[in-house]
Amino acid sequence: MALTTGDLIARITTHLAATLPTSPDNARWTPSRFLPPSLGQDTEAKTQRCWSVWSPAAAPVVATQRQTNTEGIHVTSTIEAGFCYSLRQDGTAADFAAALAAEDTFRIALFSTDRTTLPRFTMQSVSRSLQPDGRTLVILFTLQASHTVPLAA
Repeated sequence: MALTTGDLIARITTHLAATLPTSPDNARWTPSRFLPPSLGQDTEAKTQRCWSVWSPAAAPVVATQRQTNTEGIHVTSTIEAGFCYSLRQDGTAADFAAALAAEDTFRIALFSTDRTTLPRFTMQSVSRSLQPDGRTLVILFTLQASHTVPLAA
């Protein structure tokens, strides 16, 4: 499937925007103004369940593969999709448990994408990091997407 990395990100973002507001827990999910490495910088009122998607890297599947303009090149793109969750200072343990439930909702939405319009995804890892303020948890999914990048229009 020939698909630019920009199109891949746009399709995932569109899918999450349509899927997350109708999540089973009826929580409000908001697209962030920041990329995953900078999640948690939105205003405090918007930090809770603020999400974003990006692709920090891509590499040819076979480094010595012959590249042609008509076929493009087969690549594996690293995709990072994540969200923030606010933790109260007096209820961190309970809020962390709620953040894990939100993580399940986000994961299900992320992997429920239509497989006819998107390539195969493989989940590589999930990281959870507490920001220096001690009040913002950032949960980040790292995926690998295998697709063909066109080399000509």
